[in-house]
Amino acid sequence: MRYAARAGALALLLTVGASATAQAQQERWWGFTYQGALTSGPTTDFIDQFSWRNLGLEGRKMVREDASVGLFFGWNVFNDEVNATTSLGAYDISGYQSRFVNAFPMLVTAHYYPGEREPGSPRFFVGTGVGTYYTETRAELGLTSVTITKWHFGIAPEIGVLVPRFGGGAGLLSVKYNYAFEAGSVEHAYWTFGVGWLM
Repeated sequence: MRYAARAGALALLLTVGASATAQAQQERWWGFTYQGALTSGPTTDFIDQFSWRNLGLEGRKMVREDASVGLFFGWNVFNDEVNATTSLGAYDISGYQSRFVNAFPMLVTAHYYPGEREPGSPRFFVGTGVGTYYTETRAELGLTSVTITKWHFGIAPEIGVLVPRFGGGAGLLSVKYNYAFEAGSVEHAYWTFGVGWLM
């Protein structure tokens, strides 16, 4: 049931359309991004797999010609199956395991758009998000599972480009590094590679 709900949410979000980013003539906007993701640093020790199950919801408001502020909410899902020994919280787990990480970033964002805005031309941006990550780290071994949930302070620097399209709208490509600082001996880091559409 859990996977059916996730698949339904993914289908809905992809149907609605995709991303949030900027055209300077708009005061505010919002949208969705679909993301690939790759674990990094401490998360790689637990799961070393690329993930295709990642979504983002974002809103931005231009505060001047070349800068915006906003909010970002995401859902990043990683999983792997290994035969190994690991420590998770106070537990040492050994044997064939299914491992999962669900991360939910909730960030305040700021972006800068360098250069002159020219109609129809791609526009690069750099920015960052600062806020909190809620993470669920789980290992399943047979009928037994160990789950640790934590709230983390986190940051997410990002670079990207807007690609305007004829007839309105713009495509979005972005790369973001997510780092959820240690909370109770748990920390996570991963890259996301986003693609979206500004309606």
